[in-house]
Amino acid sequence: FKSLVLEKQLCESVGPDYFMHRDPHLFGLTARLKDEKHRHTVQAAMLNAVAEVAKGKVDAARLTAIKDNVKYGVLMGLETQNDVALQLAYTAGILGAPQAFDTYYSMVDKVTAADLTAFAKQHLVETQRTNVVFNVQVAGGKKAP
Repeated sequence: FKSLVLEKQLCESVGPDYFMHRDPHLFGLTARLKDEKHRHTVQAAMLNAVAEVAKGKVDAARLTAIKDNVKYGVLMGLETQNDVALQLAYTAGILGAPQAFDTYYSMVDKVTAADLTAFAKQHLVETQRTNVVFNVQVAGGKKAP
C-alpha cells in the first residue's frame, strides 16, 4: 500500500479481498490502478511481497500492528447494542459456536510469522493462483479514466 498508493501513486487502492467463511474460500489481493500501463509493475510488486513472506521475511512489529488493527478495529466499531449483536451473530454463524467472537480473535492473537510463511508456501503459490482482470468501459466502448 505504502509504495504503490502513497509513494509511487500507481494505484488508487490495494488490499485483501477476504472475509470470514465457514468453508474454504479464496484469498484475494486487489489493486485499483490509476493507469492500465502500470498493471505489470503493480502485479510484480504484489507477487514480490507474497514471495518475501514465503521466504520468511515478516516484520514482527508490523505483524503485531496488523493483528492489533484487526482486533481493535472491530472492537472500535462496536458502538451500539445492535453492532454488538450483529458481530456476535455473524461470527457465531460462521464458526458455529456462541463464543465464536472470542475464539476467532484469540486465534488472530496467536498468528506468528512462521504461520504466515507456512501459509504462503502452501497456498500462495503460482500453481494455486488465478489472475482476474477487470477493465471498466464507459458508453461508446472507451475505457473509463
